[in-house]
Amino acid sequence: MVISFVSLWIDAIPDTRFFHTSIRIEFHENENIFDYYFSYNNEGLEFGPVNRNPDKELYLGESSKTLKEVVSKAEKLNATTFRDYDPCDRNCNHFSNELSVWLCGQKIPIEYLAQGAVGNLAMLTATAVSCTMFGPFGVIAFPVLKGLSRYLPNSGSTSGSGSSSRPSSSLSVKPKTP
Repeated sequence: MVISFVSLWIDAIPDTRFFHTSIRIEFHENENIFDYYFSYNNEGLEFGPVNRNPDKELYLGESSKTLKEVVSKAEKLNATTFRDYDPCDRNCNHFSNELSVWLCGQKIPIEYLAQGAVGNLAMLTATAVSCTMFGPFGVIAFPVLKGLSRYLPNSGSTSGSGSSSRPSSSLSVKPKTP
C-alpha cells in the first residue's frame, strides 16, 4: 500500500513579486520512503529525488498514487496540456495545480495560481497610468485596476524551524529549514 504526502513547494523568483511552484511528494511504500519533486518551466517537465529545501512549503493532502503513476501523469500533462509553455496561461503554477488536484483533490492557493492574471493586470495598470495623463480611459480605469492590485502576491519570507510531523489540516505552512 502506498500513502503519499503531497506538498506545494514555493520559491520566490528573485527581484519580482512572483513565485515558482513545484509539487513535492513523499511516497511511503511498504517500508521504503521516496521523496520526489515535480516541476514545470519554460524548458518543460522536471522531476527527480528531492535534493534541496524550498523557500516555503504548504501541505496539500494525501494520495495513494504510486511513483510510476505520478511520473506517467506528469509526462502526459507535459506532452498535452502543457506542451507549450505560456507565462500567463500554462506555467509552473497551473501545472502544480493540475497535478495536485489529480493527486489529492486539493487546488493550490489562488495567490499562486493567479500570478499569470496578476502579470496581465500589472501590464494593464501601467497602460492605465500612462493613459491617465492623456485621456478619460486612464482616469476611469486606473482606480479600478489599482483596487485589484490587492491580489498581487506578497513577497514576504517565512522563517522558523520546520516540524517533522504531518500537519493535521490542509494548506499548513512548513517553513524553510536552515
